[in-house]
Parts: sequence; C-alpha cells; structure tokens
Amino acid sequence: MCEQILDHAEGMMENEMTEVMDRCYLPWSSRVLAGRVVMAVVCVLQQVALTWFEAWVQEAHVSLQPVLYRLCALFGLNQLEKHMTPLVEGGLVVDRSLITAAQQHVRRLCGELLPDAVALVDAFAPPDFFLHSVLGNADGKVYQHMKTAMFTAPNATSRAKHWQEMVYAVPPAKL
Repeated sequence: MCEQILDHAEGMMENEMTEVMDRCYLPWSSRVLAGRVVMAVVCVLQQVALTWFEAWVQEAHVSLQPVLYRLCALFGLNQLEKHMTPLVEGGLVVDRSLITAAQQHVRRLCGELLPDAVALVDAFAPPDFFLHSVLGNADGKVYQHMKTAMFTAPNATSRAKHWQEMVYAVPPAKL
C-alpha cells in the first residue's frame, strides 16, 4: 500500500512541477507543490524507518519479536491514520471501510500491547514529564509526588458542587 502511495505521490509531484513551471507566477502553486513534496518526503522517510525497523526486528531475539512487530504495525497504522485526510482528498483511499479497519486494528494492537506496557516503558525510558504519572517517577518519591498531585489539582481544596447531597441532616436531640 505504501509503495502505491509513493508511486502516486511521485506522479503527482511530476504533474505539479510541470504545472508550476507553466504557471510560475501563481504563488499558491508553489506552496501546494512544497506541501506535497514535504508529504512525499515524510512518507518515504517513514517507509524507510518501517523497513529498517522490520529488518531489525527479524534480527532480534525470538521472544521479543511479537511485541516489536506489534509496535512496528502500531507505528505504521498511526502514521497512516495521521495522513488519512490527504489520502482521501487525493483519491488514494476511496473505501471508507479502510479507515474503520485501521482504527479497529490500532485499538486491537493497543490491547495486545497492554500486558507489555510496563516493560516497554522501562525499555524506552521516556522522561517523567512525558509519562505524566504520579507513581511512575524515576526518583522514587512516590508519596511526595502523590501529595503534590493531590494538592495542586484544580479545585483540590474546595468543596465539590454536590457536597450538600452527601451531608446527612442530623436529627435534633430529644433531651
């Protein structure tokens, strides 16, 4: 599929270059061409990255290959979803079921990767601010981070709007 997209993008680039050369006085044509060239370059780079990653996965340990293949597929589908609008507008995607199938496949892959999420986070070691997790900070100060998160949350020290519903009326004493 990606090869078809690249072939079509190259054909579009050649056609656009001819049009721009014929009508070089139209500034929007050069912007359209530049946008399409950038998109084609990004698509080529992503295909190279996926091809390299797939070759690297084949050389990895057998026990790691299923998870790495899922990550590779997830990245590819994520990039496909990201660029779906121009593909639909350009006429490369005419069947809307492809969009739905890609979204369902992404959800399925995320579910399959869920058991390995902690190991993947440990392996990739993203910075704490990226994870945005109170419990997952690398410095080990779990309770301090929990306390800070509780007190810095919006409306953490104010009453909830429904607090009166939870307050019970105390019956007056009969003494």
